[in-house]
Amino acid sequence: MLEVLNTARGLYLEHGYKKEAVALLGPIINHNIKTGDYSTTQKLLDVYESLSGLFDFEGNICAGREVYYYIRGSYYLAVGEQSLADADFSRLLDYGLYTDAYRGKLSLFNKQHNADSVYKYARLLEDATEARSAAMRTETVKRISALYQYQSFQRMAELSAKKTRKAQQTTLLVITLGLLLCMACLVYYRRYRKRKMMQIKHLFDSYSKANEDYLKLTEEVETLRTDYRLLEEQKKSEVEDLRCSLDKFERRWQSIGRRDKEVAMLNSGIVRQFHEKASGNVKACQVSDYEWQKLLFQFQNSMAAASIIMEDGRKRLSVPEMRAFVLLTLGFTNSELLALLSCSPQRITNIKSIINEKLYNDPLSSTLLDNIKKDLSGFV
Repeated sequence: MLEVLNTARGLYLEHGYKKEAVALLGPIINHNIKTGDYSTTQKLLDVYESLSGLFDFEGNICAGREVYYYIRGSYYLAVGEQSLADADFSRLLDYGLYTDAYRGKLSLFNKQHNADSVYKYARLLEDATEARSAAMRTETVKRISALYQYQSFQRMAELSAKKTRKAQQTTLLVITLGLLLCMACLVYYRRYRKRKMMQIKHLFDSYSKANEDYLKLTEEVETLRTDYRLLEEQKKSEVEDLRCSLDKFERRWQSIGRRDKEVAMLNSGIVRQFHEKASGNVKACQVSDYEWQKLLFQFQNSMAAASIIMEDGRKRLSVPEMRAFVLLTLGFTNSELLALLSCSPQRITNIKSIINEKLYNDPLSSTLLDNIKKDLSGFV
């Protein structure tokens, strides 16, 4: 034990814990008293009381360390300081350490050859020892009883833990299902809101255009009522201005390179409009004949090479085939073709096979796009 204590004190001092090292001196002091090394004991007592940090300003040791008074009283008794020893042994009574107090008092009066006091404290020590033994036996019985009840408590704890885990799993499942339901409702609402806003925008544009046409026609009717010739001259002038503008735009358009025309076509408003229609609900995707004509007109003016391939007199395509050819050349996907042409996947495959066979004598649908790209690359 002394070897372990000295090793611990050395480690505390090595790491700078001086108070903790001094606090380990109690058992060492007690050992020195029993061996009769009183000079060393006195030095260790001074160090312990001044450097351990366990004493307050009045010299009282901290709670839980009161047995120190028995050790110090034993030292005082050994060196002949009987009054100091008696004071320390009496302190132990204040802290309820009766066994140590009576043992110290018994040693003191035995040394004084006080038979009456020796008899008195011998009886008190015997009673205190029996009481302490009884308390220890009671504690032992409690521990044995607790040991027998441990398995029962353990089973109850396991059952409770199992119920708790099951409740947590059920709660987690309910929360997860609730979150999934909320997410599904949110997705549905966002899609519904998007479709609603598109319908509102379309309605607003149609209403605005109808209102504009109405005002324009009303103005024309009013002008017609007042001066027919003036309106006729005005329209002729507008037609002439438009013809001049078209001629100017035509000349400027012809001066643009083929690649630039194709890029402009791919980024044009009509192509974006078709992409937007294809991205919505397939059932709600309706393309008017006017929109198809507008797309075909711009395609013929911007994609000259592809237009020549499409309008080969010997291999003329039908209207659905022509529309499919235009969409494929402009980079539309199969899913977009399904929406814009309102056809089944098998019908789209058949149309692509027919186009490939008419233009390139190839009955496969999967090679159509590669054949078109290869054919377009041959144009200068």
